[in-house]
Amino acid sequence: MRVIRLGLARWMVVTVIPAVFRRVNAATAWVVRSRLHPLLRGSVLVVRCEGRRTGRTYLVPVTCRPAGSGALHALTSVRALWWRNVASGAPATVYYRGREREARIDVVRGVDDPPEVERALASRGVVARTLVALPASESVLLRVWLSPEM
Repeated sequence: MRVIRLGLARWMVVTVIPAVFRRVNAATAWVVRSRLHPLLRGSVLVVRCEGRRTGRTYLVPVTCRPAGSGALHALTSVRALWWRNVASGAPATVYYRGREREARIDVVRGVDDPPEVERALASRGVVARTLVALPASESVLLRVWLSPEM
């Protein structure tokens, strides 16, 4: 019986969960780029990045919060591989509140600057901290500096 449960759990992790997240991410990215973006109240940012090896363009929705310095802070897990495609400090394209914007993204790993990532985690609120439930060493902070709108 234990073998069956382990096999079922492995199948869920390898097959079902990635398929669900692909569809949810695609739907979220579509909403952020459409006229329906007020439904998300500016809490989601879509980062457009190219794969390092494949060269394919990916749209990755990330929850974000305004930071006091005029930047947006987005948190992700170190285990998520997509953030490695974002070159720190390089120009990037993001979608925020229904608009395509040029931005500069600084990537801060929790192991590189634990206090800053801890502050970002603490500002997430109780529900988000429970959902994310990551220590600073397992987190990556993306500081997104949007270019001024024309």
